[in-house]
Amino acid sequence: MSPKQQKAVLESLISLDFCVQTIEPAGIFTGKEKSNLKNFKLNLANKLKVADEMFNREFNAVDDVQGAFEAMIKTMSEIGIEHFGEIAFILKAFQKDSKSILGIAKKIN
Repeated sequence: MSPKQQKAVLESLISLDFCVQTIEPAGIFTGKEKSNLKNFKLNLANKLKVADEMFNREFNAVDDVQGAFEAMIKTMSEIGIEHFGEIAFILKAFQKDSKSILGIAKKIN
């Protein structure tokens, strides 16, 4: 698996974990669905553990990546969905010239 694929797998697992943690407390699943969600959550926890071991050389830890991901999601939710187009525009600029965008962000923050 290429490093790009490894990163995509890790990000997907973290996204799934975040979704499960968001959905579970809502109590919308009952009976067999609740049991299936519990089993999925256990399997996902095992996959995250394997991913952490597998990617530990390239990433500090899944927790660090997950923490950064959750901080990003929190910030985006505070900004509001009506600004997502502008955020995408800024991210495209970051892809083209990360040094300049980070310089601007450091001046503002």
